[in-house]
Amino acid sequence: MDIKEYRVTKYDPSRRDADGVYWDDDWTLFSDIGKSDRNGVLTLEEYERVETAYVQTAIDFIVESGGSSLSAVRISTVGNPKLDFDPTLPLEGPLLSNVIRNRLREKYFLHFEDQAGRFLHFGWDYYMFVGVPVACPLAEAAAHQRGLFVEEFESPFHEPDDADWT
Repeated sequence: MDIKEYRVTKYDPSRRDADGVYWDDDWTLFSDIGKSDRNGVLTLEEYERVETAYVQTAIDFIVESGGSSLSAVRISTVGNPKLDFDPTLPLEGPLLSNVIRNRLREKYFLHFEDQAGRFLHFGWDYYMFVGVPVACPLAEAAAHQRGLFVEEFESPFHEPDDADWT
């Protein structure tokens, strides 16, 4: 199955070094609200603006590629054993959006997949990896309008035994 893979981030690629490492000072966690970085103090409003951009972009890729739901896989509830969804059922609509939002807030760690090969993988520091079976130019354009950067990039989280996985 041919899957197109992307890295979606709030990080401008022009601020990466030759090895692709982002070198600028920027917030990376929900818990950074109230802290200072190169842009000043991170407010709840700014955090939620960026978080919503990620959630909407994820949904845009899924829908434009012909999907409507994803299943939660590789769930880890380190420090928070209670889930706010049924992990045995596919997630769609507002529930999928809410679970993505809670993943970004690190309430739990998980990935999303479906039988057609679509996926959403989340790394540390607000890195989102998207896999879809077709190109999604409208989702890419909408992501850019929201201030996100979409780059062709293979997800480093395909294998369940990834070293960076909690």
